[in-house]
Amino acid sequence: MQIYALPVSKTKRKTMARRALKELFHIEGSMRPLWIHASLWPMGKDTPMKYLHAKRDGERFLYTFRDMTTGEIREIEDYY
Repeated sequence: MQIYALPVSKTKRKTMARRALKELFHIEGSMRPLWIHASLWPMGKDTPMKYLHAKRDGERFLYTFRDMTTGEIREIEDYY
C-alpha cells in the first residue's frame, strides 16, 4: 500500500480507506456478506476471515468464512 504525504484530497483518502479495508478483509470484487442484523464478521487466527458465500434456509442465512492462516471454515447464522 502506498502512503501519501498530507494533505491528501478527501476523494483520495476514501479510495485509500476502501482499498485498505478490502485488503484487510480479503474482499475480492463485490463479494461480501449483506448482514440482516449487526455485522458478525468472524476473526481468524491473525486477520479477519475471508467471506466465501451465503446460503438461505427459510428464515435463516448461513454465511461461510475461511481463516486465511489455518484454513478453518466457519459458518455464521443470521435470522430474519
